[in-house]
Amino acid sequence: MILRDPVHGLVAFEGEAERVVMALLATREVQRLRRVRQLGLTALVFPGAEHSRFAHAIGAAHVMVRLQEHLRAHADKLPPEQRIDAEAARDSIAAALLHDLGHGPFSHLFEHVV
Repeated sequence: MILRDPVHGLVAFEGEAERVVMALLATREVQRLRRVRQLGLTALVFPGAEHSRFAHAIGAAHVMVRLQEHLRAHADKLPPEQRIDAEAARDSIAAALLHDLGHGPFSHLFEHVV
């Protein structure tokens, strides 16, 4: 699966990463992130700042895939307990994609109150 990301350009998810991302993107919970602004009220000052948490979540999953690629490329330099296995790889991609799921609209705006 190839998606266009506003920060990273074209991002590709392949194999197990594609399966995880596609399954999670199909959920109502993740689709809700399309309606949650990443930058809160910033768009009132910067009209182009219309990023959603959905787009941010896709970018975060892409960065996690890139991190995993780097870890695999250098696995021979890591102790065995620090190498990433298939289960950890799958779970970390899911965590990256889902990390903002609990945020409501303008949640960062009110963090100092909570």
